Amino acid sequence: METNLAILIGNLGDNAQTHTKNDRTFTTFSLATSTRFKNKDGKYTTLTEWHRCIVFGPRAEAAAKLEKGAHIEVRGAIRHTEYKGGKRDSIVVNSFLKLDRTQRIESDELEHEDIPDEAMAE
Repeated sequence: METNLAILIGNLGDNAQTHTKNDRTFTTFSLATSTRFKNKDGKYTTLTEWHRCIVFGPRAEAAAKLEKGAHIEVRGAIRHTEYKGGKRDSIVVNSFLKLDRTQRIESDELEHEDIPDEAMAE
């Protein structure tokens, strides 16, 4: 069995763009993923990779609403395309999920409520 599956979680670098070619509508966007690691000097470094994502079919309309900075998960297949003048790698998206980014709440900002002992016994 062979599989070509890419799962990425990252942020959009710009608003998604819709295109039409050969009477086929599709949406593209760039997704940034970052990895932190310690370099040879012992300092932390962030490596950011950019992924070109393409969405076809009914999902393309929903993907067209994605905006710069959106935090999303993408699942799809890696495609290597050769064209005049070069090569390009893309992710052909099968599904995507917009992820919520909840605001961080510091513990001293929370209101503490005493829980009666009898509630804990239930």
